[in-house]
Amino acid sequence: MFYSKVMILTIVFLIFFKVHTIICSDNEALVETQSGTIKGNQFTINETTINEYLGMPYAQPPIDDKRFQKPEAVVSTASPPIEAKTFKNSCIQGLVDMGYESKYFNNTKTNQSEDCLY
Repeated sequence: MFYSKVMILTIVFLIFFKVHTIICSDNEALVETQSGTIKGNQFTINETTINEYLGMPYAQPPIDDKRFQKPEAVVSTASPPIEAKTFKNSCIQGLVDMGYESKYFNNTKTNQSEDCLY
């Protein structure tokens, strides 16, 4: 279920950035967008080729003087390609007793950072 939500968000992101072309080679998928080139993963499941883009930024990092301000759009880049092959940092969260174990809440084993707008 978690992966289906990620895939839906990925599709919405790609539509939002008006994907121009998709080029695939060597288990990598490259997408040209208005924000620059994005490099993701390519794999095949049941004879269906899937392009996967993880950890794509949707705003500039809210660090230093941008902390607690409105998010700013990602700056268009020509090169190098944006690496979107793995999940990035999660936002820093305070520890909350949820009353049950969860691998998604308060997981201190994942990298947490103020730079988490992915």
